Amino acid sequence: MSLVRPTSLPQRAFWAACAASAALWFLPWLQPLLAPLVLFNTIVHEGAHALAALATGGQVNHIVIQGSTGAGVTETMGGVWWVVVSAGYLGAAALGAWMVGWIRTPSRARELLWVLCAVFAVASLLWIRGDGLGWMMALLWTLGLGLAARYLSPEGTLFVVAFLGVQQCLQSAQSLLVLGGVAAEGNQMSDAAIMAQGTGVPAIFWAGLWTLIGLWALFAAFRRAAGRPV
Repeated sequence: MSLVRPTSLPQRAFWAACAASAALWFLPWLQPLLAPLVLFNTIVHEGAHALAALATGGQVNHIVIQGSTGAGVTETMGGVWWVVVSAGYLGAAALGAWMVGWIRTPSRARELLWVLCAVFAVASLLWIRGDGLGWMMALLWTLGLGLAARYLSPEGTLFVVAFLGVQQCLQSAQSLLVLGGVAAEGNQMSDAAIMAQGTGVPAIFWAGLWTLIGLWALFAAFRRAAGRPV
């Protein structure tokens, strides 16, 4: 007689998060619920620009989050410019990959929620501006992350981190693919266009490079979360 070994708690959380994410993306009546998750990705993307500026000796003037469109812009001064520009897409993909593939215990998941809550709180109070809806959504995410970290069970904490991680992976992958299209057209301002202006290397190169790095990180994270070797 053979016994089937049950999947681990992190794997159950991961597959449940995948199922919930698939429902959100493919059931039309649930798709309006994606709007806050789009803004979560935007806040992470712009926050990565801000943190990169601070980490390389610069400063953050403000972050604009447009809640009605999901767009965002971060204005910084100083720092290593190419690190700051690259940090948006790569940072968003890295956070999603880390949440999915490397947060494997309830205690680590809870710690991450507290860290995200703190970062969102600081960003909301010091830097985030916008159309009101964007700022309000940043505050709501701060509150939600804090409540989840404080009150959820170990299983619930792992699920929330896995779900946000899967959504962050999907949103960042979609953003990278959209960036590729924008860079190919060559008539819109983007992070890739800023890199092109500063280096003389075409925007499509930077969009392609970031996409390859980001998608590789997401692929590795999903394989790890599913229990397969990276």
